[in-house]
Amino acid sequence: MKNLFKKAHKMAREMKEKYPEVDYHAQFGLCISFLLEEKEEEEMDNTITFNEIKKMAEEEGLEAALWEKYNLTKIYFNHYTGSGYRKSKGQFDIQEDGTILVNKKGIYTKEVENIWLQIPEGAKLVK
Repeated sequence: MKNLFKKAHKMAREMKEKYPEVDYHAQFGLCISFLLEEKEEEEMDNTITFNEIKKMAEEEGLEAALWEKYNLTKIYFNHYTGSGYRKSKGQFDIQEDGTILVNKKGIYTKEVENIWLQIPEGAKLVK
């Protein structure tokens, strides 16, 4: 937030230098509004839905399952064999704020790694 105000002051000063008739306080308010809106758009780009992850998993030949119990949220990736047996291929842990993390336990298959690489860094899960 501190950087937002610094950036807004800088933008307002530049406008005031270019156009001396501009009211500094009004311009500062406009700059803050602009930067906040820009920040919200940036945060929206870092969100992903479970359905999007599910589609990515299907493209890799896996099934994604959302698990929520005991204040924990996880996404499991499974592969079903021809005879109906389920093989776990990996999982993502979801933090309380929705940030998606790769569970560091175990070795991941190439399919799960491909899904992870498609998700933007620091993405948050939106249900």
